[in-house]
Amino acid sequence: MTRRRWGLATLGLVLLVWILGGEWVSIHHQIQDNHFIDALGGLSFLAASLAALDRRPGNMIGPLMTAYVLVDFLGNWGNLQVPVLPLLGVSAGQLATGVILAHIALSYPAGRLQTGFDRAVTGLIYAAAIACCAVIVLVYDPRSAGCTECAWEPAPFPSRATFLAATSVYQRAGSVLVLLFFAALWRRFQRATPAERRDLSPLG
Repeated sequence: MTRRRWGLATLGLVLLVWILGGEWVSIHHQIQDNHFIDALGGLSFLAASLAALDRRPGNMIGPLMTAYVLVDFLGNWGNLQVPVLPLLGVSAGQLATGVILAHIALSYPAGRLQTGFDRAVTGLIYAAAIACCAVIVLVYDPRSAGCTECAWEPAPFPSRATFLAATSVYQRAGSVLVLLFFAALWRRFQRATPAERRDLSPLG
């Protein structure tokens, strides 16, 4: 094997430990979830990301899939009561589930956002998530709400009410962002040639 493929194999092993370790943390902390399905989704993204990184090294789809695996399972590791980890887990939840997936979908298969509308929609999705994460970093501290066993968090203005308000506003904004996302996908299919539509069929 080449040095590059050894690097990919090492990355795959690290991410495999990241996924399975995250599921073990969730199980150990008795988080109610379908851990098999959760792990299977992460492993699917892991396999696809390694294939994309190997076959199309200049394409952004591989790095985006890798980022999804890393960010998504931060939520699992956030169940450890270690300072800052719960904060990262909560913040990751605002990014992984929608933002990176939307970026993957709108840039698939070339790995580039090809129109100004696609770039504007993706930028709005990122901006909304980053704004919500910024508020969370400032106010998220379960100890201020009476959780004596929770880990220390660096929130300078702890406020459960502000945290709930920020996540509520983000969820409501998500309904508009979802419509824009589907509009961008529809525009991609509308302007695509028959050959390009075959390439886009996994998004259908």
